[in-house]
Amino acid sequence: MKRSGRLLMSFYKKDLMDTGHFGYSHLPTWRNTSSIMQYLSKDVIHELKGYDPIEELKGAMPQEFSSWHPLNQAQYLEIKILLAGYLLSSQGERMAMANSVEGRYPFLDHNVAELSSRIDPRLKLKGLREKFVLKKAFKDDLPGKIFSRTKQPYGAPNKESFFHDGQPKETIREYFNHCSPLFDKQGVDKLISKCAQSKTLGFRDNSAFVGILSTLILSQSMH
Repeated sequence: MKRSGRLLMSFYKKDLMDTGHFGYSHLPTWRNTSSIMQYLSKDVIHELKGYDPIEELKGAMPQEFSSWHPLNQAQYLEIKILLAGYLLSSQGERMAMANSVEGRYPFLDHNVAELSSRIDPRLKLKGLREKFVLKKAFKDDLPGKIFSRTKQPYGAPNKESFFHDGQPKETIREYFNHCSPLFDKQGVDKLISKCAQSKTLGFRDNSAFVGILSTLILSQSMH
């Protein structure tokens, strides 16, 4: 098996058969992002003892959520957590309006959204082929290589934007020099060193770095 195949297996095999678990579709992502806990201070970890964010999220779901098709459950979580609160806000509206650009998102037109919500889940996902019915609808209008190519996810630059020649850029250095009591400074310093020395980082480290930096900027701007 190729290295990429082994990585996929190790990523997805945990909890693979626990299909009845709330948020099953998102468990790999939640498990990875939870690794940021290792960078929190002992006081914060103590305060969080017994707190389960997944249980809190579960309690905020519609009463009929558990009766929905698994794909509809996954889409609802993606829309409520990632799309509305992150992609459209942080990486969409804020970024665009900061540069005097007003975004237009044709696939979010309410007519398109209402139509797609009525489509049978079996037509939305065929095996692991995403956007199946959409591709079928536009097959004659798309170039062959576009129609058949694998998904090209959008990825914003992470740590690469904040380091140069193995050092944090001046714009962020001060934030880490005065690390918040929310975090374990020794652990954060190790992460910064790893960011500086590595050309590329995995999902976990990138997520931790961006999360810590964002929190430090917000925390220090409030004082």
